[in-house]
Amino acid sequence: MSSDKFISQHNIFVHQISRPHGEPLADNFRFVEQPLEPLGEGAAWVENVHFSVDPYMRECMDGDWELNEPLEGRTIGRVIRSNTPALHSGDWVFHRKGWRTYAQVTPEEGRVIAPVTGMAESARRYWTYRLGGTDQNCSFAAR
Repeated sequence: MSSDKFISQHNIFVHQISRPHGEPLADNFRFVEQPLEPLGEGAAWVENVHFSVDPYMRECMDGDWELNEPLEGRTIGRVIRSNTPALHSGDWVFHRKGWRTYAQVTPEEGRVIAPVTGMAESARRYWTYRLGGTDQNCSFAAR
């Protein structure tokens, strides 16, 4: 149940480093690169692909999110390595460990979703919308 499709041996996280006053600015955030930790038993590495940017996140920036920690958010990614029979390499998974290149996800922390093949990229963003986000999704490869 293992796949060696890792692009990097490092993970890149987005941290909030200060509280915004008004509109959030790039100076309120930092990219943090860290080595990948070992994959835990019963978990899978998910390469995050689609990120949802939702209105609630602005309120979280005022104090709900810890500074200098990875942000959270609705995310869809593809399993690239697994130590659990519940998540297979290639599965698409919806979870809340966004704003990082790779997330270590257990079956309890996410759910497998079935992609609809043959649709345009703009239509694929509809996944995150239908799974509880808004139509203001940030859809990009996390590299």
